Amino acid sequence: MQANKKISRHRFFRTLGGILMFPFFYTWIASIQRHKKIQAGNKELIYPLDLSAGVHFEDQIIIIKESGEFTILSSRCTHLGCKINKFENNQFICPCHGSAFDIEGSCVKGPAGKPLQKISHSIDSENKRLIIHLS
Repeated sequence: MQANKKISRHRFFRTLGGILMFPFFYTWIASIQRHKKIQAGNKELIYPLDLSAGVHFEDQIIIIKESGEFTILSSRCTHLGCKINKFENNQFICPCHGSAFDIEGSCVKGPAGKPLQKISHSIDSENKRLIIHLS
């Protein structure tokens, strides 16, 4: 005896929806992996050498230009990683917990206990560019 089973409309669409999700899920995963590869390949930032003197806050770095010399620091506080975006009284101030760092990145007030990370850079005199090497 063969039973004639009918599938409900609800179950049909639920199954169809599940099957159709696989291509979208695959595309989503592939786009995330492609984005990670692009981010990993972007390890240099380029700025003009004629950048004005003083402190410049960028996305992930702080550029300091004094007497034609550059110092590049990470803009992430060494306490909990908050983004530093304030410079007053010759100190970088973390907005989260008030840690303070001097112009060279040394910690002068906690709770952070480590200095800001210094970022390596080079000067391309021929093309008048500051090249910041992110790792």
